[in-house]
Amino acid sequence: MTYIFFIIFFIILGIISFIPKVGKILNKNAFGTHFILTVIATLIGVFTAISISNIEENSKEKQDVIKILTANYETVRGIKNYSTNLKEALKEFPDSVRKNNPFPYPESFDSMLNNDLILRNISSESLNELTNNQINIKRLNSSSPHSQYYISLIGHIAKVLKLKIEFQKGHINLQILNQKIDQLKDPLPIKDSINLDNNIKIYETPSK
Repeated sequence: MTYIFFIIFFIILGIISFIPKVGKILNKNAFGTHFILTVIATLIGVFTAISISNIEENSKEKQDVIKILTANYETVRGIKNYSTNLKEALKEFPDSVRKNNPFPYPESFDSMLNNDLILRNISSESLNELTNNQINIKRLNSSSPHSQYYISLIGHIAKVLKLKIEFQKGHINLQILNQKIDQLKDPLPIKDSINLDNNIKIYETPSK
């Protein structure tokens, strides 16, 4: 934006030099005038090139963010579907079998939340929502009777990621993004560090 301001400023300055009264003054020192106009033209070219480069860089960064979010969305959604099917398949098996077949954890999700590119482009509300759920799915065990909680959390994460992708693509603005995140149904019926198991607790960031 700063570069665009300078470009406009120098263009206006160049146009002013063609005003008759101003032109007479400048003609008294033709050498200095030509030098100034040359400098202005050079600066306009430099600032234009920098502006174009910044626009291209920002566009590429946004596309990279969308790729990372989309990849994680597909991974999380796949894990939710797999976990749902696995839960049904293990219903008739004893606890020992269920414990030896835990639901998969989206390892790439951890990497995404530590990615500088994502951190620069994600809203604080989205980051808070995703971080809370990251902590919860790590603490939840994936065996009965709490496996549905895990599946619900994974599904919730997928919804937040999908909204974030829509925002990055320009389909919704930041205000709508935050509103939709707030409107998402709480994936857990239990709040604030209530024990689900001897070693399992649900984490929730205190309300502002």
